[in-house]
Formats: sequence, C-alpha cells, structure tokens
Amino acid sequence: MLEIFLIAIGLSMDAVAVALSIGCYTCSTSRKLHLKVGLTFGFFQAVMPLVGFLLAYSFRSYIESLDHWLALILLSYLGFNMLWAGYKNNIELFDPTTNKALIVNGIATSIDALVIGIMVASLNGPILTYMIIIGLTTFILSYIGIKAGCGVGIRYSKYSLYIGGVILILMGIKIFLEHTVFV
Repeated sequence: MLEIFLIAIGLSMDAVAVALSIGCYTCSTSRKLHLKVGLTFGFFQAVMPLVGFLLAYSFRSYIESLDHWLALILLSYLGFNMLWAGYKNNIELFDPTTNKALIVNGIATSIDALVIGIMVASLNGPILTYMIIIGLTTFILSYIGIKAGCGVGIRYSKYSLYIGGVILILMGIKIFLEHTVFV
C-alpha cells in the first residue's frame, strides 16, 4: 500500500502543478471550482491506469512511444495560449477553468498513469486499488494546489498568466524528458 501511495503522489505532481497555475489565474475562493478541478484531475488519474491495464497487451510499445509527445504537445499548447493571453493583456483569450481546458489538462497530466496501468497488468497487480488511491490522492492534492495557487496569484496577479503558462510548458517538457532522455 505504501508503494501505491508513493506512486500516486508522484503521478499527481503534474496535476498539482497545473492546479497551482489555475489557482494563480483565477484566485477563486469558489469551492465549486476547486472541486471541479480536483475531481477532473482525480478522475483522469484514476481512469488512465484502467485504460493502460486494458490496453497493456495489445498496444504497450505504441503507447510508450507516443505518451511523452502527447503530453508535451497538449501542455505546451495550453501554456502558450496562457502566455499569449498575458502578452495581449487579455485574460479572456484563455480560460483554464473551461471544461475543454480542464479535460485537456486532465488527459495531459494523467498519461503517466496510463503507463502505470500497463505495469500493473504485467505484474497482475490490483488495478482497482491503484485506481482508487491514485484518483483520491490526485483529487486531494489538486484541490490543495488550486487553493495555494490563489495565494501566489494575489501576490503576483500581474504575472499570473505568465506563471501559469510557463508551468504548463515546463510540465510538458518534464514529462517528455522523463520518457526520452532520462529513461
């Protein structure tokens, strides 16, 4: 159980960083928004291991060869949109709290969890246990992340879109490097 929990914390860090950037952007005290972000990220982190588990035998090498590219492209796309909105001084150009943006972020930050599902399948491990612990851990930490981001956003509101955009791009690069250079 400790091993699964540590894996869950590691997997959730990408989602937490994105939640932090969303908190910087919105600085919302809305519990509804915090729940929406936490539930979205927790859901995708919980479901992706199952997807990986189910696809493990058929598409393993294909998934492992593309997951880092997908994360890099999706997170960089969102990050550059935030930077562009900051440059144009127009917050309305990008809203990371829309359902579309949250789903894209949820998928992009949970691709690593898909690979965990492949690993669990190869070990004949308890996939349901992994799903629950990973999903709950990500939900809790993302919820905390968006609240913490608000504190950063208040202090640096002028730069919040830049901070958020850079975080998203760096997360994409981090995932890409972890899967290519530092394998």
